[in-house]
Amino acid sequence: MSVRPYQAGDWQEWLRMSLALFPQHSADELAAGMRAHLARPDAEVFLVERDDSSIAGFVEVDERPYADGCDTSPVAYVEAWYVDPDVRRKGYGRALLDAAEDWARARGRTEIASDSQLENLVSHAAHRRAGYEEVDRVVQFRKTLGGRVERI
Repeated sequence: MSVRPYQAGDWQEWLRMSLALFPQHSADELAAGMRAHLARPDAEVFLVERDDSSIAGFVEVDERPYADGCDTSPVAYVEAWYVDPDVRRKGYGRALLDAAEDWARARGRTEIASDSQLENLVSHAAHRRAGYEEVDRVVQFRKTLGGRVERI
């Protein structure tokens, strides 16, 4: 296996894996976010290849002004992390996180954070195996504003 930064020819594979990771979003929505990520000067995408050079996973990392549980600012942040099912639990995911962490260290960051959906127990376990500690659980809410709100 080998890990390397994103290259222009990787777009279709990155999109394929993004759709697998975020099936609730359309390809157009994900592509817009991917383009925005690539345009940031404080962001990177790393891909991991199988021995046959086919792409098996990716990690998107960038910087945020803050992250829950972190003491420094800015902080490196794992925005997305995916490994194809056929190579999970074989070190590919850890190799991607190592690349993200090395990137963060090279930028002078001393902390890296990540998140996961509450129901994604596989991701929780993978984060823990990689040395990440859970710092919080949250259920977020939103409301589209329009019209009058009834007082409670």
